[in-house]
Amino acid sequence: MRLVAAFGVFQFHLWQNYLGVTLAFPATDYFLVLVGVLAAMTQADRIGKGSWRGYMQARYIRMYVTYLPLFLLALAFKWQGDWGWMRQSFFFIPLADRTPVIGATWMLSHFILFYFLFSLAYLFKKESSLWGVFSVWALGVVAFNFFGWKPAMPHHWAQMLFYERNLEFIFGYLAGLILRQGRLPIQWARRVFGLGAVGIGISILLQNNGISPLGRSLYSGIPVTLFVLGLVAMEKQGAPDRVVKILTWPWLVLAGESSYVLYLSHGILLQAWDRLLGITASLVPFISAGIIAFAVLGYVYWESPMIAFLNKGQWIRPKLPVWGSRNEEKAWGTQ
Repeated sequence: MRLVAAFGVFQFHLWQNYLGVTLAFPATDYFLVLVGVLAAMTQADRIGKGSWRGYMQARYIRMYVTYLPLFLLALAFKWQGDWGWMRQSFFFIPLADRTPVIGATWMLSHFILFYFLFSLAYLFKKESSLWGVFSVWALGVVAFNFFGWKPAMPHHWAQMLFYERNLEFIFGYLAGLILRQGRLPIQWARRVFGLGAVGIGISILLQNNGISPLGRSLYSGIPVTLFVLGLVAMEKQGAPDRVVKILTWPWLVLAGESSYVLYLSHGILLQAWDRLLGITASLVPFISAGIIAFAVLGYVYWESPMIAFLNKGQWIRPKLPVWGSRNEEKAWGTQ
């Protein structure tokens, strides 16, 4: 599903920026929901045992291993002597009047915000502390976006802290709690998945027909959350459904693991392709395949082994799956 998210962002920028066609899709909604789902599913048994520093260190390593070389590459072409812009871009600090060095990294500011709020559970040693934290955050988001509340801070900071789609982190976290506790029988998982798929279809129609972005956390975030909740519940219970078999095919899973590389690099690669070969609609399949291949290679030969080295002191290159294999052991996986 992370591949769906990154590929959707990539295609949106390809078609809008180079071909003049807007194709809206709830791609970033997937990322926001999935971050919440993964936090709930993978961190629960560490709260009360692990340290706040260890949790945040792992998050920063995960984010910067790929970001740092791409940031330096982009900066080499965009540098204009503005140290403040460079510093704020590098640390994902909100910018008032310009885009960061790598434009797509606006979303990483929201990731960092969620990680810091989630990390409070490590400080309080109780996951239940997040209920109060997330409740206050959600109230602030609703008040800022729907009731005209204006906090005493610069507007671009308020926009980041109380961005409406920050609610999707919370939706994802709630879905992760349900998945972790195994409370969704397979029959209901299928229904929830189907409802989410229909909702996403409606969301795509709405986004491509001029609906206001206000409320996107509801008309896109909730369907995406239902889709993720149903699909993951089906996979966890070994459902024989075709969609589960297709989306757990090891090569697709590997491409999904490379989604962060794809998300960060696609803008740079599109600019390079446009300057060298030009971009036309007929080239879209080749451009798409080439950039996804670059992302997979970047993940396999740089991101994954570097993360393993920084976390464990070992340089481990992940094994590529055997073509056609259905073995679901994800040897290359890192969360």
